[in-house]
Amino acid sequence: MFSSIILGAAIFSGFSYIAWQVGSFSFFPISYNNWMKKQIAPIKAEMAKTGIEIIKLPMEQWEELSTGYDKLTRKFSLNGIEVGVIKSIFHENLILIGKKTQLGFKNKFLMLVLVDDIELTFVGNANETQVFINEKKIGVINLKNLTYNTSTGVKARIKSSNDGKSNLLEVNEKKVAYLNKVDNEVGIFSTRLTEHIDSNYDEEFVRAMPLIIYYIIRNK
Repeated sequence: MFSSIILGAAIFSGFSYIAWQVGSFSFFPISYNNWMKKQIAPIKAEMAKTGIEIIKLPMEQWEELSTGYDKLTRKFSLNGIEVGVIKSIFHENLILIGKKTQLGFKNKFLMLVLVDDIELTFVGNANETQVFINEKKIGVINLKNLTYNTSTGVKARIKSSNDGKSNLLEVNEKKVAYLNKVDNEVGIFSTRLTEHIDSNYDEEFVRAMPLIIYYIIRNK
């Protein structure tokens, strides 16, 4: 069963590879799950209004991911929801994001991320972001240190490389990819996010995707 899940993920795109992990994660209390569902519903509605459809890439083609983030809502709506999309260097829609910021608290937010066939939910404050799939917590991102840890043993981090011109993505102490630094402006899609992804570590790159998404949009 395990091998068939991994094989299927490799054939299709890799993001289903994340989903198999959730079986061992703890549920949050029902009241918390209900709160999350209530908060996500209007975000989904705003995302649907854009009419954006995302495409699925084979796992080995994620070197096409760009550093750009295009805000589809030019100003916050009355309900405080902003929608944007991360594109490929070929202007393909890869990751659709809806973010609701708590009124008066810029650092408190709930974010829904659609990537491939996975829905990720980020619940964040000034220090950390909790990451969920299907109301199950799968990991925590430390916003200051740019680390991502899951209860299944995935430990990812982004740190400065030796040359100081790019950043290094490590997953479980493996050097997976060099990442270009991200411009604070929006709508820039000509620059690849990755300088290079080690072909031996495509799955590790996918495992670290929540951290990678945060890295792209954190200053947008």
